[in-house]
Amino acid sequence: MEDRAPHRVSHERSGAEISLEEFKKKAGWTQYTSLLKQMADSSLEHCKSLNKDPEDFGIELQDALDACGSIYDSLEPKRQKDSPFLVWSHVDHFAYKIKNDDLPGIRRHDLYSATDECLRLPIRCALADRILVDALIAVEAIDYGREMFGKQDAVSSLFPARASAMPVGFMY
Repeated sequence: MEDRAPHRVSHERSGAEISLEEFKKKAGWTQYTSLLKQMADSSLEHCKSLNKDPEDFGIELQDALDACGSIYDSLEPKRQKDSPFLVWSHVDHFAYKIKNDDLPGIRRHDLYSATDECLRLPIRCALADRILVDALIAVEAIDYGREMFGKQDAVSSLFPARASAMPVGFMY
């Protein structure tokens, strides 16, 4: 396996470089704060582009931040003590993780609702879209893998993955 050089961040004024991880620690960065910030920025840009009233911006911003909360609440990756605000972490090696029951918690119906909530917003946020798409793919891959390994639980057997209720607004 090749050894990659760590990502580096350059300070705007001094030009000094530090590792991305060090920068995140110093900046108090979490994935959740990044998601909130990007959603807020998208809301602001949308309102500016339409010359909306500041009151309208407040309403739109609240909707965007509520959508972030819905995303966070629907997903439960393996959060560590030092990263309590991790929203989602890409899942690799499904077969191994399914065999060992080492899977992230995903509340399917809540995830569908959060996705629907985000799609109804008049804004787009790349980070939110990336998290939702990856989590939706993970749900289907995990369900398929559990079915192939014969690890379906009672709830999954009663409500098969493909037959689960789709939220309002989802169309094929």
